[in-house]
Amino acid sequence: MPKKVMIVSDSNREQNMLRMMLNDTSYLVEACFSNAIEAIEQYDTVNPDVVVMDFMMSDMDGITAARSLLHNHSDANIVMMFESVSPCSSREIFDIGVKHYIVKPFDRERILGILDRIFKYK
Repeated sequence: MPKKVMIVSDSNREQNMLRMMLNDTSYLVEACFSNAIEAIEQYDTVNPDVVVMDFMMSDMDGITAARSLLHNHSDANIVMMFESVSPCSSREIFDIGVKHYIVKPFDRERILGILDRIFKYK
């Protein structure tokens, strides 16, 4: 059974690119949201196995969104997408419970490797 993926990015281009990258894999894009508030509200409805979330969004930054999701769903698997990552931001996301991050631009093998690592021991 495929793992359900929720994509949270205010870029339709990014949503479509991730959807194409995950096509014909063991991951199914169950839902895409262009803002974090809607994604947080719909999390229980979608019930994703993993959330791939952009760090910079127009309505809420990824740290705040991840904190909110993890506050209510401590077992949520979140992968954060960054334009570039600094040691401070990577340390902060791991401290709040984000499972992994990926720096843009990313390719199919990289994103699949990260997702596979999240579920390797589950």
